[in-house]
Amino acid sequence: MENGFQLPSHDGSFDNLGSLDALIEIQEAENFERVVQEQIEKLRLREREVFDFRWLEIIPDLTEKELERLWQEQLTEAKEQTEFEERADELMEEVELICLQIKDLYTPDELEEQGKKRREFKKGLRNSIAHPRHRYRQDLFELRLKHRLDQLFDCAA
Repeated sequence: MENGFQLPSHDGSFDNLGSLDALIEIQEAENFERVVQEQIEKLRLREREVFDFRWLEIIPDLTEKELERLWQEQLTEAKEQTEFEERADELMEEVELICLQIKDLYTPDELEEQGKKRREFKKGLRNSIAHPRHRYRQDLFELRLKHRLDQLFDCAA
């Protein structure tokens, strides 16, 4: 027995068909992983070729060393961006968990009261914004300038 699987006996037959099925599944998984890795490598190669072409189109005098440095910088930036996004997702999950924990601290009556207060506040805010006195006000300079221009053009006409 090797790695928990029964190897074929000397006559080539398996004593346990479960081991054979497990061995086949492992081989299929390894083949699938190999195919996936090959596809990833092809995509990386294409991406690198596009990257090189784009930079050589912009700056034709770039050396292979400079292209490699630019490529490594781009990879580093992409890794940092991915790490940042993963950390942001983790933080958002933590915040959501904390919010749920805080929400559980309130009784249903308190939650309903907070909802009413929030709706009233939003309604009051909407009403105050909609009121004409809160709309865009021209400053004093603009009003004087407009008045003088009106006077100037009225006199010219």
